[in-house]
Amino acid sequence: MSLFICSVLVGLLLHQIVSIIQPIDEGKTCVFGQRIVVHLPEKTYLVFKAIVLVTAILLFIFIATIIVAQSVHPTEGYAYRFTDALTSPRMGAAIFGGLVGILLGNLLNRLLKNTDDYNFKASDYLEIALIAVLVILGIGGEEVVRSYAQRINKF
Repeated sequence: MSLFICSVLVGLLLHQIVSIIQPIDEGKTCVFGQRIVVHLPEKTYLVFKAIVLVTAILLFIFIATIIVAQSVHPTEGYAYRFTDALTSPRMGAAIFGGLVGILLGNLLNRLLKNTDDYNFKASDYLEIALIAVLVILGIGGEEVVRSYAQRINKF
């Protein structure tokens, strides 16, 4: 499976993790899913959600870096540098795929959790256009990133 498709699936998973953990009354009572209710001290909800988000994002970047570095790692000599993997053209596909997954999850949650007579708003059309642009950049974004990186290097 390509890196872009894997990143879209991880983005959907990240959005689902965020949408499962929702506060009821200003962060003192949290609902996990439909049946689990947890009473927390004040501001603990924000700390917990921030830790989950940061951990998921860092894990995503770490795994994407390892996947990108595996294809270009030399068999002998010095190991591939971390910065080379982060600035690799394939990293664009991973980042754009993650963003598409998050936006697609947001759009699907909005459409599926509302009533049957839901009317599209301007923000929905903007989100669909943004998803389309990010899909195009994610699939062919390696060349775009490479060409802009060459232009920036000229400066």
